[in-house]
Amino acid sequence: MSDTQLKLQKVEIELKVALEQYRNAKGKSKDQAKMKATQLLKKKKMYEGHLNTLSNTQFTVESAKITSDMMRDNMDIVSTLKTVNDQQKSMMKEMNVDTVGDMMDEMRDMMEDQQEINDTLARNYEIDIADDELDGGNFFSKLHKLELEELDQQMRMDLNANDLMVPNKRVLSQKEKDQKILEEQLK
Repeated sequence: MSDTQLKLQKVEIELKVALEQYRNAKGKSKDQAKMKATQLLKKKKMYEGHLNTLSNTQFTVESAKITSDMMRDNMDIVSTLKTVNDQQKSMMKEMNVDTVGDMMDEMRDMMEDQQEINDTLARNYEIDIADDELDGGNFFSKLHKLELEELDQQMRMDLNANDLMVPNKRVLSQKEKDQKILEEQLK
């Protein structure tokens, strides 16, 4: 609490006492009590005015400080923006829209070339079989023999695996498994 506030409180107490004396006084003492109350009332208004001025001054100082802080912040922001702008200008000098476009075109061309290479590598080349190998069922008998050998080998592997896991279970050949899958897909 400031010195002025303490003085104001003291004057307010004295003023209450003076007003009470004025109400109870008669004659000349009433005039003296009135004069004392008037002086105390003037003192009270003077202290209130002083406190009001101090309050306004304090508000003005705080407002000026806030404004100063905002200006400092704004200057920092502007400085940062200027630095970023300069950096971006410098980077843009190193980049050219046409150069970037050309680079993207080159990348697209390389990707297309790579796709062509992939497609070429993925081609399925058919094996030329002489007509005489197809005559007389020679080719089909060789193919059937290979299928039987693969089927036999697969059945042996399946039997060995199933013997360990489930006893007395019928083992389907690969051909039977493929047939079963095909039937399920057709359903």
